Amino acid sequence: MKHFILILICVSSALAAAKPEFRAGTARVDVTPDGPIWMSGYASRDHASEGVLTRLYAKALALEDGKGTRVVILTTDLIGLPRSIT
Repeated sequence: MKHFILILICVSSALAAAKPEFRAGTARVDVTPDGPIWMSGYASRDHASEGVLTRLYAKALALEDGKGTRVVILTTDLIGLPRSIT
């Protein structure tokens, strides 16, 4: 039993001292329009929106490897974005 505890202490110390291989972060921002808008995908609709059923978000996931290489993945709860934003 003494050997088992010693091995656990050594392994846990080594893991605590090791540099993480990846770092990650997330963010989310509410992009729900404030008032009535004309929505995409409703060709036969003859009036603007009448309220909010579900909030809309833009979300990001940022990843960095041990070498410092970074990538960011963005997603939105929207059908499309204008060219000026993309």
